[in-house]
Amino acid sequence: MDNRSLISKVAKRTQSDVKTAGAMADALTRIIADSNAALDNVAIPGFGTFIALKNDEHIETDPKNGQRTLMPPSVTVTFRSAVKLRKAATSR
Repeated sequence: MDNRSLISKVAKRTQSDVKTAGAMADALTRIIADSNAALDNVAIPGFGTFIALKNDEHIETDPKNGQRTLMPPSVTVTFRSAVKLRKAATSR
């Protein structure tokens, strides 16, 4: 399922237009991204948890030429699905 079909299904289920459903999806995405950028986890009951992990700055060495590069700190987001969602996916 792509983004367009997801938004059209949300619009149909919420009985709103596609523009409003798209704005809701964008707002949810921004809330999750902003929270994870602040290193806060976002848990959605029955769906799962978006977990923010901070990687500190580190030095990487290129195995081909031995050049060392300082890599900046970064935030990685992982998703852990809820048990309810996993059970629903396996029962299909």
